[in-house]
Amino acid sequence: MSLSPISDRRLRRLSLAAMLSLAPLSGGWAQDVPKAVPVDPAPETPVEPPPKATPVTPGGDSPAARPDADQNAIDYANLVYSKKYYDMAVKEYKNYLSKFPSGRSVDIAYYRLGESLLKEGKETEAEKWYLKNLSIKGSQYVAPAAYRLASLRYNRKDYKTAGPYFAIAETSPKKKIQLSAGYYRARSLKLSGDTQASIAAYQKIADVEGENDYRETSLLAIGRLQAEAKNNEAALVAFAKLAEETAKPDYKAEALVMAGMLSNKLEKPDDAKSYFEKAMSIEGGDEWKPDAQYQLIKTFTEDGDYKKVIAIYSKGRFAVPEVLEPNMLLMVGKAYREEKRY
Repeated sequence: MSLSPISDRRLRRLSLAAMLSLAPLSGGWAQDVPKAVPVDPAPETPVEPPPKATPVTPGGDSPAARPDADQNAIDYANLVYSKKYYDMAVKEYKNYLSKFPSGRSVDIAYYRLGESLLKEGKETEAEKWYLKNLSIKGSQYVAPAAYRLASLRYNRKDYKTAGPYFAIAETSPKKKIQLSAGYYRARSLKLSGDTQASIAAYQKIADVEGENDYRETSLLAIGRLQAEAKNNEAALVAFAKLAEETAKPDYKAEALVMAGMLSNKLEKPDDAKSYFEKAMSIEGGDEWKPDAQYQLIKTFTEDGDYKKVIAIYSKGRFAVPEVLEPNMLLMVGKAYREEKRY
């Protein structure tokens, strides 16, 4: 039976509560159940083919000015490929490889033959030619071919096989391919159940400063994985860093709320309050504000600061999970009673 988006979010909240092993509220209140929207977007894969091989045009009548047979054959195949006539390109690259099995451009032929077959929807045959690329040491096509192999395995959910190919793709001289391959290697490790190796791989990506589309997503993944493994200090470091750096409201809100909950777990109540208050004050990230509000109300109720409880509740009522709503209303009701606002 499929879950509705609402019930799926509730399950996510419950799983995060279990992850942090949060204690029940004092005075018999129910267990803390954080809400979470499963924000896990992966940036678009920036992988691109290696530089195009420009067809060589004969420069004159003399034999020295004309390309040799090897070059002429690969130039023609590349020309057909550049025009996106992939069925013809398959034929021409195979023709080149049959005539020049040890030619100067076999790596180009292997890779673009694979690309052409992939465009034709022939994945299995394409993989055969990508694999041949991997045996050519020093070729600029090794990393892109490995990335293609990894992506095909990843899309088939064969994560254990995808990971090693992504590792080869990380040797690319192009930073974007390095980062993309590293990020998806980390995801492959996570999805194949190797949590510690996955955390290390995400950390490698998160450590790359400057232009890095995968840094924030990696920090988010590290925080979640460390929290699931009950490595609370490490999880707090990742969430705090993410909260400080990101401009994305959903990321910032989740990071602040999780940092607050982890701070409570680590007996740092002042830090926790600060994180929750920041989560309440940011623009956007509304999916996490009910959790921040609930946690603050709970904290200040335990402190006996009833004016603060009323002030937080008065900022607006957020749609907390049904299991928490009665508890929050009881705390707010108690605050009004203590302040003699019957």
